[in-house]
Amino acid sequence: MFKTNSPASQRLIDALMRFRTLQHHHRPVGGLRQSEFWLLAKLNKAGLDGKRGVRVSDLAGMLDVATPTATQMVKRLEGMGYLIRRRSTKDKRIVHVVPTKKGSDFMENAHRQFVSRFEAVVEYLGEQDSNTLAQLLNRVTEFLKNHTQNEMR
Repeated sequence: MFKTNSPASQRLIDALMRFRTLQHHHRPVGGLRQSEFWLLAKLNKAGLDGKRGVRVSDLAGMLDVATPTATQMVKRLEGMGYLIRRRSTKDKRIVHVVPTKKGSDFMENAHRQFVSRFEAVVEYLGEQDSNTLAQLLNRVTEFLKNHTQNEMR
């Protein structure tokens, strides 16, 4: 698809494109769409940070989606039993979204599976190669971030 004059550039493009295709093979976790999964993850993290719920508009901001889109995701997740909406006792116009036990348990299980997968990668690659890969990915990310910012100026 992308052809370069440099064999190293070509290998890097090919490797990153193969890596990227893994996302296309991603199956919804527990019947959730990817966006719904991330909404539940953000909500769960907020609970771990001591918050008693998150407004839908704040969730929309965290996910970089429109509030009506977040509202639809909340409605679907509520229907599946992963979260509930609670009206503020002080201001009835404010609605906070909170994970249910089912939602929290689901995210704990997803977290364990995610961590386990990367621990298996480290076991496969070894500590040294895993550390090298992490350093290289961080460097590439930083380079591309800066390069993109410079192009926008």
